[in-house]
Amino acid sequence: MKDLTENEKRLINFTAEYGEISVSDAQRLTEKGWGSAKRLLKKLNEDAMKPLPAPPVPGNTDAERMSNALNIVLKVSKADLLRKEARLKRANDKKRAIKT
Repeated sequence: MKDLTENEKRLINFTAEYGEISVSDAQRLTEKGWGSAKRLLKKLNEDAMKPLPAPPVPGNTDAERMSNALNIVLKVSKADLLRKEARLKRANDKKRAIKT
């Protein structure tokens, strides 16, 4: 993988922190025009932001794997959910503050 430019790093960091990014966000962060920001996001989406493959789920049949996958996903502690909710709220508040 090639080295990322400063603008690409900014956009990736913003996306990691806030969970999403709009073209307008990218435009503000890079100080480029809307079209250039959109092209940069599209390029990043194609190059650097590929999702990881799904982890293997144990089980001998499709139904068993589905059941195990659901158990893995749904067994989350209340404390973890509250921490994630608080983090998302802070991120949204920070994003709103940047827009004003």
